Amino acid sequence: MNAHDHESVNLTVETLLNERHSIKTGSTRQPTGRGLWLGPFRGTRRGQGTDFDDLRHYSAGDDIRHIDWKASARTNSIHTRLYREEREFQITLIVDFRDAMFAGSTQLQAVRVGRLAARLLWQAADGGCKAQILIATDEGIRLGKSGTSHQSAIDSCALIARAYKETQLSLSDTDLKHADTSDELLNDAVSDSIIPLPPSEQDAPQTGVNLDQVAEWLLQRTEKSKNIFWLSPFNRCGRQFKKHLYLLSMRGNQIAITVDDELINTGLPVGRYGYKDPDNTSIQPNRSKTTRLALLGKRDSERVIETLLAMKRQRQILLEESMMSIVGAHEGNNQVVSSLRHHGFLP
Repeated sequence: MNAHDHESVNLTVETLLNERHSIKTGSTRQPTGRGLWLGPFRGTRRGQGTDFDDLRHYSAGDDIRHIDWKASARTNSIHTRLYREEREFQITLIVDFRDAMFAGSTQLQAVRVGRLAARLLWQAADGGCKAQILIATDEGIRLGKSGTSHQSAIDSCALIARAYKETQLSLSDTDLKHADTSDELLNDAVSDSIIPLPPSEQDAPQTGVNLDQVAEWLLQRTEKSKNIFWLSPFNRCGRQFKKHLYLLSMRGNQIAITVDDELINTGLPVGRYGYKDPDNTSIQPNRSKTTRLALLGKRDSERVIETLLAMKRQRQILLEESMMSIVGAHEGNNQVVSSLRHHGFLP
């Protein structure tokens, strides 16, 4: 087997489709209270619907069609039936496929994010919830079609696999460039169009895409309220990220699913680490990069861990101040789904 075919660095359509058959959450009870779902899912407000919510005394202005005549005759007082409003609802999954995601200690972060996105897509499809995929890359964004069917989930999985493969090829200088990309599902079901994003406000010259650019693009769209799931480690957020998220929260729920590499908690152990010297190619461009060794001592290792944990705490503060619900992806995809269902964000 080629090293590039290993599941830790390779993300195929087949892998994403198989997420449909992963272990599902045991509870079949539909969430109530906070989810705004279509059909059998209860909304947060009383209104016109078919799901009975409460019974109270008649008040002036109540619709006489909702009078409960049996209860009124039994109590000798006119009562009105209240119903839970049913509203169409859509979720958007924002998948972070920027260049920095194609790194990791045991698994590429882009693989972790892609598989989790597919798991959420299938959960939404099985529950009849309308879902849409948005993939953020350093070139712009790719937008999938919104839908409730399993075919829509398949198309979204194909979009994820195609975007992953193209970004991986653009970053690779190995034999990955000769990989087979003739997959019919990838070529036929997915558009190559990339939507450019407005520039981010910052002093230094920008390289790649910041998350505030994605949030600003979402603000420019006029659509119904929705749940937006951000699947990302939330690096390179940009100066306007908090402001844009606050404005987005006026339209619907913003859920941060933090995807971290294991090293953010453990740091690098003491030892010797090889690295490529980039200065060597500038002096002698025809020669390959020189491999050098760096010694990481105990004190240096402790400082690395402290720095990583400080970055994690700063991110936590940023997301909380941005009015986002936070779910960690470190416990596994099924635990993420369970948590989102428990809070009413998924069917």
